[in-house]
Amino acid sequence: MLNNPYKIPRSDVDVQGLTDKLFFYYTTTTADTDAINTDVAARDRAIAELADDPTKVYKPMLNPGAVVPFGQNPDATLARLDAEIAKVPKTIKDHVWRLQCVGTASLLFMEYKVHYPLLEHHDLYMKVLDGAGARAAAFFREYGVRMGFNTTPPTRSTPRRRRANPSNAGGSGSNPMTTPPSRNPALLGSRLSDREIEAYLDNPSKLFSMEFKYLDSEDSGLWELHSHLTTREGMEYLINMDGCDGTIPLDGGALQVLLKDSIVTRSA
Repeated sequence: MLNNPYKIPRSDVDVQGLTDKLFFYYTTTTADTDAINTDVAARDRAIAELADDPTKVYKPMLNPGAVVPFGQNPDATLARLDAEIAKVPKTIKDHVWRLQCVGTASLLFMEYKVHYPLLEHHDLYMKVLDGAGARAAAFFREYGVRMGFNTTPPTRSTPRRRRANPSNAGGSGSNPMTTPPSRNPALLGSRLSDREIEAYLDNPSKLFSMEFKYLDSEDSGLWELHSHLTTREGMEYLINMDGCDGTIPLDGGALQVLLKDSIVTRSA
């Protein structure tokens, strides 16, 4: 990049501070997502009301440059967003609003506080991502216990969930989540590269034909993508994981971390 107005000296990089902030945004997103999904009707009403409220200026979007154009200082906008995020939500609408603010703030932070400033410090950039990823993985495990997910290792008699896709529609329910021979042996038992993960996140439907094993798991760790949808807060992914009841919601950052910490056990 010929002109990077956000680059900083290596000595000014606060790896711990950046990691803490990313992790905070992740956990806040998870809490608000859980809260708004306890009452779907109230959630949908809140989304519609906020969309029509001219005072709520931080509409969900996936382009940080639409909020703070490249070259401008994001600090004032991030400060206003963090002030909103710091307010304790009392209603579903409060949670929806905070989730919108967190989504915008995390995009701006990643773009203007991590990505561009650390372009010339790749090792520090990876420390930030790996640090946030490790803490997210630990949080993911603790979250499952706290939410009452079944963490008992599955046995042969344990029914496994089927992926909800057209090939299963109308099925008899006899298609368990097993690990048949991979049709792409080159990927079997391997981790995806960062470039491959980015490509799958750009086209997540390709993940429907794959199964993974999460390495940092006390049970089988097998998981697969159940579905994905575009919401006003951005993309949301639902996964099935062996030993857990129901689907688990993830945002893009959490899915990226999960993919990095998993190996491929089935690939079309």
